[in-house]
Amino acid sequence: MPRLIWFCLAMVILWSVNGWSSTPLCQKLIGEKKEMVLKLLDNLHPYRCCDKTINRCLKVKKPCKLAVRLADFICRLAKEGYQAKYITRAVNKRGLSMMSQPKKYLFDLKSIKPFGQIDAPVQLVMYACTRCPFCRILTVNIMDEIEKGKLKGKVKLYFRIFPLSSHPHSVEGGLALLAAAEQNKFWPYVRYLYVMYDQFSLNQLKNWAKEVGLDEKRFSNIYKQKKSRKNLVQSKKEGIRNGVKSTPTLFINGRKYHGKMDVETIVDILEEEYEAMSTK
Repeated sequence: MPRLIWFCLAMVILWSVNGWSSTPLCQKLIGEKKEMVLKLLDNLHPYRCCDKTINRCLKVKKPCKLAVRLADFICRLAKEGYQAKYITRAVNKRGLSMMSQPKKYLFDLKSIKPFGQIDAPVQLVMYACTRCPFCRILTVNIMDEIEKGKLKGKVKLYFRIFPLSSHPHSVEGGLALLAAAEQNKFWPYVRYLYVMYDQFSLNQLKNWAKEVGLDEKRFSNIYKQKKSRKNLVQSKKEGIRNGVKSTPTLFINGRKYHGKMDVETIVDILEEEYEAMSTK
């Protein structure tokens, strides 16, 4: 039998033995990346749902969803070029984010309207700076997923303003959000502020208020009030008490998120949290 046929047959057997039939993403890997992933799956364990290695958890007739998610997560990182040590740390940090944590984090959310359905079971609290470039990407993408994507009906998002001194005009951006909130236009203004991120200027803040349907005069008055600055300070102080040092910093159902900070991973993590809550 030609070598190519033997090789293909061996790969089919290998996928079957190693549980890869449950992870289509992993099947696309070849060569050294495939070998690395096989070793990782043979050594790493899910942090819940199955007490065996990920590989052995995949072999059962009906693998638990977390084992499949973790396998796909590992294979995606391998495909992106990450090495075994980094991937192992990423899996461990993911587990740390999803399991119970000793510290209790407190949030004053009583007067804040979340984005998404109020009865959505997963609560995501995000501390963000209005002039943080990745906050822009993450916030808009998460809002889109909650509004019409994978997170619809599953996640509600609370935005806590955390201006950073390293980002010029972050305070003014935060004050603009608070002024918009007073007219029940917080979320439209958040989206507009980030979508127009590259056109930012102090003069634009008032123009953008008009674009999202705010009363410009009232917006300007609230923007200048001492109360608004005081509320902004309180928001930042809350973040500092919760250990926030950079933005974005996320909390999922009261637990601090320590994992990989990219949109695809965070959406996956939030879906995982929803599934875990649904099976309780």
